Amino acid sequence: MNLKELFTKKIGIRIVDLARRTTTCKILDELFETEYCNIDELEAIQFQRLKELLVHCKKHVPYYRQLFSEYKFDPEVILSPSDMECLPVLTKDDIRNNFSRLKADNIMQFRPKLRGTGGSTGEPLKLYHDARSHGTMWANMYRGFGYGGYRLGERYVTLAYGSLRPRKLRFGMPLYFWFQNTVTFPSYHIEKENLDEIFRFFHKEKPKYLFGYASVILQLARFLMSKKRFIDGLRAIFTTSDMLFPDQRKLIEKHLGAPVYDNYGCPEAGVLTNECDQHDGYHYNMETCHIDIADKDENGVGRIISTNLSNYAFPIVRYDTGDIGQLGRTGMCPCGRSHSKIRRLMGRQRDIITLPDGHMLHGAFFNHLPEFYQDDRITRYQIIQPAADKLEIHLALADRAKISDFDHIVKSLEENFKNQVSISLEEGNFRESSISRKHRTVISDVDNIWTVSS
Repeated sequence: MNLKELFTKKIGIRIVDLARRTTTCKILDELFETEYCNIDELEAIQFQRLKELLVHCKKHVPYYRQLFSEYKFDPEVILSPSDMECLPVLTKDDIRNNFSRLKADNIMQFRPKLRGTGGSTGEPLKLYHDARSHGTMWANMYRGFGYGGYRLGERYVTLAYGSLRPRKLRFGMPLYFWFQNTVTFPSYHIEKENLDEIFRFFHKEKPKYLFGYASVILQLARFLMSKKRFIDGLRAIFTTSDMLFPDQRKLIEKHLGAPVYDNYGCPEAGVLTNECDQHDGYHYNMETCHIDIADKDENGVGRIISTNLSNYAFPIVRYDTGDIGQLGRTGMCPCGRSHSKIRRLMGRQRDIITLPDGHMLHGAFFNHLPEFYQDDRITRYQIIQPAADKLEIHLALADRAKISDFDHIVKSLEENFKNQVSISLEEGNFRESSISRKHRTVISDVDNIWTVSS
């Protein structure tokens, strides 16, 4: 480690902890102690913390006190996490409608902060995070970076939209980032000038790690492809927030010259999952959250339901994340970790195209079409399904390209869908979150088995 990295590890991160009133470093040390526990040990830790949280809810949280009474649920006598599956899931609307009753009556002892999330739908949700749950989020992130070789204190670059980093840095924020040894490019509206600036920085400074929205990093990779440029010096790329598909991963790794470690998170539910070097699923943070799958199909795929084990100020129990996936108990992974994995992550409930005959098509289908990822005239695309028999393909085009140049995509897809769906091309007019500016590749307004059940 150089002097700046050593300073960040020993002093800088601790100064940030003081400013945030968190204990990230302490929690990270705790997570390192359990990182290589076997699955039985991890499940025992998880159940003990789950039971303690639920007992706290019974004693101190009016919403859960009433809910537990209605469902005759006593957390003090439960024998396994499955015992709480009798409880209904908690939705965003439940939180909005019961906000004051979800606060613990001893909330102030947990040093709460009111925080908001836009979510992929753009509907703002406010809730309290206590000091420990806030620090736990950062500690889990740093531990996940370690799966790709990162060591606390090393420099990394953040490339993301507004929900990860603000569009304009507030007073003091540059110093805040300096203490963490991170370089931030707020990319609310990423354009050619931003991408030129980012490329020049990487070419000159050669940072070792990159963290950001998958869609933004993909835009950088597409820009480099169009300019026949490549980046070297990176050791790992950590993608988050948006769905990342195989051909997108290949494009990013080719032009940025480093392996991608994707992660999936839902901060309000305490979820932070990470790929290890096996890249065959997402280890989830069993010490600080509990996940189960509701409304499973025949393959075990269903709604991801999570309980945040760290937030005592505003407990989040059996929360519907809005995401679809499949959970697997791993035992020992070749990477040496035994944390259970989300084996398959299918994205949001609305990322699935439902055809008139009832057949469901995962959005990843479109990411295997070479027209979308090999044609450098297409700089961005989005699939929107406004009705069961209609599909819109929205394209952002490079200079001199015309929307009519891509009529062949429409013909090919109509044949593939056996003419069940009418398909139209449109330039621009992307639909994205008004809060976080997240770009979703596929959005369907048509109900499927999971949106109906919610």
